[in-house]
Order: sequence, then structure tokens, then C-alpha cells
Amino acid sequence: MVLKVDAPLDLSKPQHDGTVTQAELEDCDGVDGAGTCVALRGRVYDVSAGAAFYGPGKPYHHFVGQDASRAFATGCRAAACVSADLANLTPSELRELDRWMELYETHDKYTFVGTLVEDPVDVALGRGAS
Repeated sequence: MVLKVDAPLDLSKPQHDGTVTQAELEDCDGVDGAGTCVALRGRVYDVSAGAAFYGPGKPYHHFVGQDASRAFATGCRAAACVSADLANLTPSELRELDRWMELYETHDKYTFVGTLVEDPVDVALGRGAS
């Protein structure tokens, strides 16, 4: 239950059709005036308003510029846990990840930026994952 609602938010469809490449997400690290973004399940959120938590040198800065789904699901803050890999997570851990996603979706200061996609240039050149 999130926000006193039994049914989870429908996160199967993005709020809009914006996209973010991995390189763009990595550039969104909050350093030198860059925006600060974090991704969960491939959904990218601007958390720049949370600089006290996500800014350089702050406790959650190691989550920014990447998909940190596994860390949010497990509660593990170690750098090794910051990953998009959801393999072998328990139903309880996946629910925890959903709770975090609902927080980002409904937060009044964090905004959905777009969905993480492969770089079209890399795809055209046959580089990276397909």
C-alpha cells in the first residue's frame, strides 16, 4: 500500500514519450551544473530538487546517473548493488522497488524525464546491447 491506496499505480505506460540514452543518463550526475537523475526499471527521474540527498558528496549520490533498481529493491547502498539487474529478487523486494517508483511518480519535486533506451547511433552501428 502506497499513499493509502491498496492498488499500485499503473507504471506500465510512461507519463509521456520522452527517451533517455544510457550516455545521457550518465551525464545527469549532478556534477558541474548537470542535472541529477536516477533510473528505476528503466524509468528516468530528475531528482535535482533533492540535492541534499542526491548531490555530489551526499548519501545517495552513488545512485545518480544510472539505473539503481537493484539497490532500491534490496535496500543495499553498496556500490556493487547499484544495478538494473532484477534477477533473483524476491516478490517482497520487487514490491519495495514498486513503492520507490510510486514515490518518484507522485513526488511533488521529482519529475519523470523519460524511458531509458539504447542509443540509436550505437544501434545503427551495431554496438552495445540489442
